[in-house]
Parts: sequence; C-alpha cells; structure tokens
Amino acid sequence: MTYEIYISSITALEADAKKFSNKMRSLKGSSSCHMGLTPDEIKFSPEFQKAKKGYDAFHNGIRKLNSLAPKAYLKRRSSERRANKA
Repeated sequence: MTYEIYISSITALEADAKKFSNKMRSLKGSSSCHMGLTPDEIKFSPEFQKAKKGYDAFHNGIRKLNSLAPKAYLKRRSSERRANKA
C-alpha cells in the first residue's frame, strides 16, 4: 500500500463518517436527557440504528486500516494534520 492509497482510503472513510454523524445529529435534534445523553426513543429508532451501525463500521474500518499501515505513514499523516491545524 502506498501513502497515496492510504490517504485516499482515509479520506473516503472520513467522508462516510461525517455523513453518518450528521444523520445521527439531525435525528437527535435538540432533545437530550438530563445528562446530555440521547433519549431512548431516538436511540432505538430504525433510522438512528442504521446511522449508528454505519458510524461503527467506520471506526472498525479506520482501526483496521491504521493497523495495516506502516508507522511511517501514521507519523507522516499526523505531522501533516498538525501543520494544517496551525
């Protein structure tokens, strides 16, 4: 795996994660429990469950991708992200 393939895979996974995250936020809206948690009626809705399943798949995919990537790729991406943040 080249660094370019690694970055394109990460970018695709992050785009999916953003889509699922936005879907969960839109379903939650402004309703929350007393501790800021998502109410049960929203958590157990089929739409929320579908978005949560997609988001969990993103996390599993990113974890697997990072475990397969050489440490040099991880360090390079980390330094690039820090440079872009500053």
